[in-house]
Amino acid sequence: MSTERRTVTVELEADVEGRAQIAAVRRGMSLSRYCEAAIAGEVDRDETEMQKPHLTDAKIIVRRKKRGNREAIERLREARNKIFKGRPLQSDSVDIVREMREERDAQLDEWR
Repeated sequence: MSTERRTVTVELEADVEGRAQIAAVRRGMSLSRYCEAAIAGEVDRDETEMQKPHLTDAKIIVRRKKRGNREAIERLREARNKIFKGRPLQSDSVDIVREMREERDAQLDEWR
């Protein structure tokens, strides 16, 4: 770890500065050292988090699973055709969702 020290200016909300000052006093530290410890802890957590799989890793996994997804979609289509016997839905799904939202909103209005 480097022993070189640098000065950094940080702008804080008054409330946060006050709470940090109190916490520093309780720990017997200067505000500067308290902030340094808090920032170091946050950086450590971030570095640990960076070692976990991220979205790019998830995209790779999704690509690998696409074949399985295609098979699942095909099974869903077969089930839908079996249930509806090839007939299209009588209503548009957007209209169904809109109606359900209106019903929910009416219920919420009754409860208020």
